[in-house]
Amino acid sequence: VRAQAAEAAVGRQLALLAEHGAAAAAYIDADHRYRWVTQAYAQRHDLPQSAFPGRRVEDVAGAAAYAVFGPYAQRALAGESG
Repeated sequence: VRAQAAEAAVGRQLALLAEHGAAAAAYIDADHRYRWVTQAYAQRHDLPQSAFPGRRVEDVAGAAAYAVFGPYAQRALAGESG
């Protein structure tokens, strides 16, 4: 029960960040699909926030851009830091 309450609290905090955060940020899952993005991130890509969930990062960023940063994203998703 405690873990569920903590998870729900984190979910609410992430929802607030996604809705009102000034930073351009996105949560990308292990399949390189967007789970959520902040409003600033959506504006940077000239798309509504609702256009991101479930879409592949490569499809939004483009193949050329993804070829540059995709390997870094893969390393981050694998837990590598620094």
